[in-house]
Amino acid sequence: MKMKLRQDVVVTAVTEAAKSPMLFRHGAVVIGKRGDIKGKGYNNYISAGRGIELGRRRSIHAERAALMKLSVEERRDVVVVAVRVGEGGDLREGAPCKGCQSFMKRCGVRVCVYMLEGEWREMYF
Repeated sequence: MKMKLRQDVVVTAVTEAAKSPMLFRHGAVVIGKRGDIKGKGYNNYISAGRGIELGRRRSIHAERAALMKLSVEERRDVVVVAVRVGEGGDLREGAPCKGCQSFMKRCGVRVCVYMLEGEWREMYF
């Protein structure tokens, strides 16, 4: 089933990704059951807590950053839209890593939408 993405959701995800200080800039938006934007986030360095080790620095991925802003209940049965942008803000290919896939599944996310090979793909959990 192909979901129809609203332009405002894609723009919000791209805007979030553009905030990232990292080489590969990712952004994510969480869409609630009614189609409203419930959370948003981008990959970033963090000082402590859970994250992915990058040498001596730790990072949090965009999907996790967006979902962590919601309560456990709010994370269930939502849609996550994940994007990657280039230096000019153009959309690039980027699928969620295995760790983010596992996290989204544990949270009860219904589907994650991302771009691969120039088209939007859907990953159902």
